[in-house]
Amino acid sequence: MSRKMQELMNLMNQMILTMTHYHQRERRDHHQHHLENALEDKDAGKDDHCAGSCLSKKRKPARTPEARKERDSQKYPLLDPCPPTCKRHCIQKINQERRKAIHSQFWEMDYNKRRDWIYTHINQEEPKRRVLHPASHMTREVSRYYHMPDSEGNDKMVCAVFFRHTLGYKHNKIITHTLASIKAEEIATPVDARGRHAPKHKLGNDALQTIKDHINSYHPSVSHYRREHAPLRRYLAPELTCKDMYKDFNTKHPGICKRERYRTTLKSMNISFAKLGEEECETCTEHKVHLETHQQDGNVARNCEECAAWEKHMERVGVARDWYRKDTKRDHPIDESVVSVDMQKIIMLPRMPGIKNCVFTRRLVQMHQTFAPLGGQSSSSDPVIGVIWDESMCGRNADDVASAYVRFMRHTKCRDKKKFVFYMDNCAGQNKNWTIYTAMIDEVNRPGGPDEIIFKYLEKGHTFMSADSFHHQVESGMKKAKNVYDGQDFKQIIDETGVAAQMKPTDFIMYENGLSQGNFTNRPLLSNVQEAKFTRGSTQLMWKPSMDDTTYKQGDFLKKKTAAKIMDKKKEGPTFPAKKHPRGISEDKKDGILSNLLKFMPTNRHQFWQDLPVAAASLDLIDH
Repeated sequence: MSRKMQELMNLMNQMILTMTHYHQRERRDHHQHHLENALEDKDAGKDDHCAGSCLSKKRKPARTPEARKERDSQKYPLLDPCPPTCKRHCIQKINQERRKAIHSQFWEMDYNKRRDWIYTHINQEEPKRRVLHPASHMTREVSRYYHMPDSEGNDKMVCAVFFRHTLGYKHNKIITHTLASIKAEEIATPVDARGRHAPKHKLGNDALQTIKDHINSYHPSVSHYRREHAPLRRYLAPELTCKDMYKDFNTKHPGICKRERYRTTLKSMNISFAKLGEEECETCTEHKVHLETHQQDGNVARNCEECAAWEKHMERVGVARDWYRKDTKRDHPIDESVVSVDMQKIIMLPRMPGIKNCVFTRRLVQMHQTFAPLGGQSSSSDPVIGVIWDESMCGRNADDVASAYVRFMRHTKCRDKKKFVFYMDNCAGQNKNWTIYTAMIDEVNRPGGPDEIIFKYLEKGHTFMSADSFHHQVESGMKKAKNVYDGQDFKQIIDETGVAAQMKPTDFIMYENGLSQGNFTNRPLLSNVQEAKFTRGSTQLMWKPSMDDTTYKQGDFLKKKTAAKIMDKKKEGPTFPAKKHPRGISEDKKDGILSNLLKFMPTNRHQFWQDLPVAAASLDLIDH
């Protein structure tokens, strides 16, 4: 090798080393800049999830084309134009507003279109003069002329710096690579060939099916509580972990995949470890989406109202769950009942999995309101009581649900209790309305009734309770029985693990909405109530905005006539009349069950369906 060639090689190596050090220093300075911003926010007292995110939260990779466009537009922001001393006077040809529009439209394109745009706006020609570069001792092979469209669509020649900075590029690397990839005989940039072939490490269908079979061997279950909103999601028992499952899998099938691949397969099957019965919190889900757009280039948004609302929501969640745990652990007096309440959704009878006609027949809607001691039956001497009825008996309006509460409190297992504490969700249609409050005022002042009733509301989206666990037992019992032909079969399943209380028509009391619109009332906004209390000798509502509050607020809410009727000691009989007749179902619905399904049932189950009451005006609860 000649001496001159050796010097040239040394010079090139030195240039590469210099550029490498430059890029490393630039990345280090960039990271240090974001770190200093985060530390400043923490010093300013903004050390919450937003301010500390660039210290602790790793940004998710962009998976979708839209996410990649958003990522690239932030990675390559609009840079300053060329200096005023530029000989081409570029900023006079393309003003700043036009530069912003070009930059925005450029990054709205996909990868291939961006390469085409660069190619069509750069002309390459033979250099007019070939000058030897003093440092590299090389001559220029080609001259480039850069063009950009002005606001009228006319191409204007601009300098290389103006062209690059308008597109967001600091260096010429991407432009050089784009132009170098085009052969002389080609008239367009080649299409990006990445992503066309399967990766070498991709699992085959057989291996993937082995993973899925192993996951399904843990029997992931559809939650009754979310069946309406997430019918395709399944849940594993909360005591399981992905680590333990993979450990078992790797023992049985060594070397098939890594744990991360097992986890992503589990996620792709729409299976999670969420506790059974705990619904997806919409507030938390919206907040997660909000966090992804909350920051721009590491800058933290201050005084964020959405983040403040979420923090208040989580504070209420923490308070409610703390009180639930405290009441679960504490010893209750023998005359006090502390239970969670929930209605199981949705049960339709008969249930015959092997009969195809059963799926397409409009069946009987079965209601099951569960009253479960906190911590389950193992931690309490009181049994789980399931109050049951079907739509031929009554519906599920506010007075019907209130009657289920009363039926529980008057049950032989509970009639000697002097205090009832109910934990429940925030469902306004069932548990938080003026009709059920009127019913509780009436029940607590009934001769022989309890002395005190307390409602405690768990925060929306975080309502997993002991009642949900009992619902799972009922679902398991129904699956074990396989065929549940009628209401008596369903009652028997509940009796196996609890006590079933069958409602009769006369158990449903026609409670009224006793709310008064008079100026004398002092009532809360129900959405702000976290605890409500009703006491003997009073028709006032006592409430707390937070369970942590030490004192109750109180006020009248009943109509004066209703309050006087409840407190009238000389009255004969109940304050509100009971229903005398069953609700009934439509003739068409009954005929459909009898003609399509009765032939598949044992003879001793026919009488239940033949005796179903009929009423022409009854709406089908499947649709209402």
